[in-house]
Amino acid sequence: MSRSLVEVRGAAFKYAERTIFEALDLVVNTGEVLTVLGANGCGKSTLLRCLGGALNLSAGSVRIGGEELARLDATARARKVAILFQEHQATFPFSALDVVTMGRTPHLPPFGSPSAHDRKAAAQALEEFGLLHVKDRAYTELSGGERQLVLLCRTFVQQPEVILLDEPTAHLDFKNQVRCLELIGMLAERGVAIVLTSHDPNHAFLFPGRALLMRLDRAVSIGAPSEIITDASLAATYGIKVGVITVARTPPSRNLTFCSPW
Repeated sequence: MSRSLVEVRGAAFKYAERTIFEALDLVVNTGEVLTVLGANGCGKSTLLRCLGGALNLSAGSVRIGGEELARLDATARARKVAILFQEHQATFPFSALDVVTMGRTPHLPPFGSPSAHDRKAAAQALEEFGLLHVKDRAYTELSGGERQLVLLCRTFVQQPEVILLDEPTAHLDFKNQVRCLELIGMLAERGVAIVLTSHDPNHAFLFPGRALLMRLDRAVSIGAPSEIITDASLAATYGIKVGVITVARTPPSRNLTFCSPW
């Protein structure tokens, strides 16, 4: 039975005197993927940082699993929310297994080290994600796509209720984009609530959940992708002409909807 894991009420955020968003209300339930869309500079990544506690709202509140985010310490937050931003520098040649095992940190005692159980959980996650072959390779030597999948695997072993993903398919080749999206779908099937930002509106049609359109004029709309992603709304959001196309299939539940500028 689904329940709300993310509840945002009356949220607003400002950089100095510039308002990024305001009066924002949204709910994300178990097993739901909320796809946040919009042009550069509209506030997608800022919203994600507010949901994860990296930035404080100017007004309003965020509740995760029924608890006020602002009242949780760093460890309690990390047990509820995992965040994967697109900017990540690989500085030390930890093995892929070590990187994934780091996801267990919120569950360790103070000054504790990962146990055999934690390392086993990390290895099992790598196997389930189809990454066991890179287990002993240095993270710094992996391809961009392999690194992204390893980091996604790390968020999984963190065992959060909510995962926040900032453009998770950016810079990936087509194969790794598909693999990444498949893994996101798998996590949603297991009841994790996921909020992801994307520059590709088509991603919203792939998952069970809703889309959030953010515009540079601070107007927002949220709803089922089939209802709010239209020719008109995409033109208003991105300032270009885009067509939303549905290809009929049998049965109708397998209809394919996508958008294209051509």
